[in-house]
Amino acid sequence: MHIVWSAAMTEKMETLGSAAFGFRQIAAEEKQELVNKVFSRVASRYDQMNDLMSGGLHRLWKDDLAAMLNLAAATSVALYEVFNQRRED
Repeated sequence: MHIVWSAAMTEKMETLGSAAFGFRQIAAEEKQELVNKVFSRVASRYDQMNDLMSGGLHRLWKDDLAAMLNLAAATSVALYEVFNQRRED
């Protein structure tokens, strides 16, 4: 029998003083420290792992996102200038 674990179940367990971490239950106050340790271990290899898992596509996604954000920023500056100019007229 498989049990589907939901966010509500996790929240309830944390309220009761325990938390899900991987495939085990731990004391809720231990969770942040364990998460920090996992992040510290993988942080230096994060881009390598993304390269392996995505076949390098994550670099294209990041480039596309940066381009979209640049376009959005430029558009907002241009609109600000247009509306600001109209207010002065």
